[in-house]
Amino acid sequence: MKWSGLVLGTSAVTLLLGCMSPGVVAQDGGLELPVQLIGFPVIILAVLLSNFVKKLTYALNPRTYTSRSKRRIDSPWVINAQDVDEVERRIIKELGPDVCIFEEVCERHAWLSQRNSHISWNDLVSKYLQAPLGKKQFYMLSILLGDIIESPELCYRLAEKGRACRSSQRI
Repeated sequence: MKWSGLVLGTSAVTLLLGCMSPGVVAQDGGLELPVQLIGFPVIILAVLLSNFVKKLTYALNPRTYTSRSKRRIDSPWVINAQDVDEVERRIIKELGPDVCIFEEVCERHAWLSQRNSHISWNDLVSKYLQAPLGKKQFYMLSILLGDIIESPELCYRLAEKGRACRSSQRI
């Protein structure tokens, strides 16, 4: 009932307004262009201009032309291999107080990484499977520490501080 009254009222108002102003006629414009004819080229030009500006800023940046190994990484996660206390604090914060390092594994991968040698994945997986059941994650941590930080001294000093994994198996 309410909807039919609303529709009837709206129809009546529309009819009255249409009858009261019969002299209003839309003016015919001289030139009618579709919106797409202007809009698409403007969008394309904006994209091309932004890509040009992005490439120009990249080309003008002096850090672009330095080798990747010489670029300074501005990250809070960068670890100084000389600061063993900081490394130990971060490892404990992430993995808990029971974290340990396989010193031999860490040192071996640090030496391999310094010589730019590739990791033997078959060797890595087989030794990972030989790691004690509760210490597999620490085995991978030892590999990553050695490979990324490339400091056999850090591995030795972490083990010296009491973070060496005590295991009856030798990996």
